[in-house]
Amino acid sequence: MHPNLEIMRLLTTRSTSCAAFLLQASVRSVSSFSSHPAGANNNPFHSPLARFATSMAPSTATTDLSKDEQDIQNMLYRINAVNNVPPDVARSLVTFEIDGKKVGKSTPAVANLLCNTLVNDKSIFHLEGTATYGPNARLTLSEEAGTTCQSRSDAVMSVMEKLRDDRTIHFLNGWRDELYPVAEGFHDEPMLLVERAATPLLGTQDYGVHVNGLVRGDDGKKKKKKK
Repeated sequence: MHPNLEIMRLLTTRSTSCAAFLLQASVRSVSSFSSHPAGANNNPFHSPLARFATSMAPSTATTDLSKDEQDIQNMLYRINAVNNVPPDVARSLVTFEIDGKKVGKSTPAVANLLCNTLVNDKSIFHLEGTATYGPNARLTLSEEAGTTCQSRSDAVMSVMEKLRDDRTIHFLNGWRDELYPVAEGFHDEPMLLVERAATPLLGTQDYGVHVNGLVRGDDGKKKKKKK
């Protein structure tokens, strides 16, 4: 395939913050918030995610591709890798639901952390189902969050702000004051709005286009521009 077509594939690929979250959560301090009663060594949050993260490196085998073509292939490799979650990892995740609609995925550890982060001594998130992790567990919002997009947004924001201020989750330090819609599909009305830096915690679907280009400066050297 021509490199330009590969670039178009790259730009039009839909990305999910769930995949990004898996990468971050697998090796960061959030993994210490495990609630599995059998202990960390038996919690499926740990070893499958660790194996997933360490399997993400692109091939370093010598090819006949040019450097630019190889760079594109490496980027596509990573995109395909994060969009194909191993079955054992997928089985360990908790579905985030609002009004019975599946809008995200979370690990058991993070789901438990969200449920235990109280606002005015009240829980905004809670777990439903017959288990604390896996396909029989569901993370959802409590009655305290209300039923409107605005009330849910405000309630969830209060939880995320508390986690940010407590410095519990490292990537919340990249707070942007930018709201992302949470919905079942791209064209659906948002069920709530979430701070962009916090979307990985909920594993919600994110959409965006990133364009990287090379330009030559006055010195003749290539410089990268990002839009």
